[in-house]
Amino acid sequence: MNTKKISKKKAIVTASVMTILISIAVAVNVTADDDPQNPIFEGEVTVTLNATDDWSGVNRTMYYISFSGLEGESIWVTYSEPFVVSEMGNYDISYYSVDMADNVEETKIISFTIVGDVTPPETTCILDGILH
Repeated sequence: MNTKKISKKKAIVTASVMTILISIAVAVNVTADDDPQNPIFEGEVTVTLNATDDWSGVNRTMYYISFSGLEGESIWVTYSEPFVVSEMGNYDISYYSVDMADNVEETKIISFTIVGDVTPPETTCILDGILH
């Protein structure tokens, strides 16, 4: 009987681990330091930039979006809050921060692709009439 109880406990632990892995797969955080080799996302991507400076403090963070479908010239923008990109295509987001002592961080770039909706639609058929 002890063997059966151990097997059941192992099954429960395995199920818990599987649940954790599924949760991790849903929310993916990618940083430029990860060198992710151009991750591919379905649908929109929220971009969050976090800057820290232990000495004088962060003055500002700047970013620039280069997008394969963008017409015209992009400009450097002062970051204030997370932003969403959702158009299908290839993105390069360049960013850097400046501290209160005017020290400028080296520009970093993260690249990714949005492929859009890759799930096919599901069609159902309803027949409405009098059966013979």
